[in-house]
Amino acid sequence: MVKGCSNNKETSVNAGMNSTSAAHQKVVELVKMGQRNSPQWKAMWIEQCGEYGNGIHDPTRHTPMFIIAFIMKFGLADVVTAPWATPYLVNLGALAKPFMVATIKKGQSMSETWKEGWSAYSDSKLGGTRDPSRHDAGSLMEFFDTIGIPEFSSEPWMQPYITGQEATT
Repeated sequence: MVKGCSNNKETSVNAGMNSTSAAHQKVVELVKMGQRNSPQWKAMWIEQCGEYGNGIHDPTRHTPMFIIAFIMKFGLADVVTAPWATPYLVNLGALAKPFMVATIKKGQSMSETWKEGWSAYSDSKLGGTRDPSRHDAGSLMEFFDTIGIPEFSSEPWMQPYITGQEATT
């Protein structure tokens, strides 16, 4: 149910993901709402922008992947339980799902350990359906939050979720 670092808005959406532009705008609003409502969110946003975003704090100037990486760093559980975030969660999921589906498939082709982790997660939580595109964004984000990032953050296909930089391959 939930749900980058080019600084050019025109390159903020990957080819084939143009339908997410409305979701991107709503998630930009989520970032701004977080800055107004959570001192911890605001401090972490400033830190993320300083470390990976060329010091640019304006969320409209960051890609969807940059924002997704920030939200994952902030903590998915904290975001989904924040009352001020609730109106934006569906859009966050819509924005994040295509990235997560592509990443799960990439990881499956690159790592047997990742593939086994996804399979075990799918079997235990998702009724054994292993095609990530057939799952809701919330379950995919839970996989990234509980398995993907903690266990595979150093893998190349997971780096976008750390740095916000979209993969170049």
